[in-house]
Amino acid sequence: MNRKYLILIYFCSIMPIGFLLFYLITNILFFLCGFILYGEADFDLGNIQQILFFPCLGLIMGIACWYSVCRRSGIKIFGK
Repeated sequence: MNRKYLILIYFCSIMPIGFLLFYLITNILFFLCGFILYGEADFDLGNIQQILFFPCLGLIMGIACWYSVCRRSGIKIFGK
């Protein structure tokens, strides 16, 4: 299989999952800190929408990283 497609699969699968997990973990930590310190649980629909937004951002960043890695490695993306 061609290297550029392996790099594309890697970046387009790992970056969104990484962004999702990072944001989920930080949101849960802030939720727990707020609950422990103040005794209030502030978790609403807006937080869920933000959590679902970050994989989209990760996909865009994954494609940008793929393009930059292909350029740096000398892989021709569009043929000649």
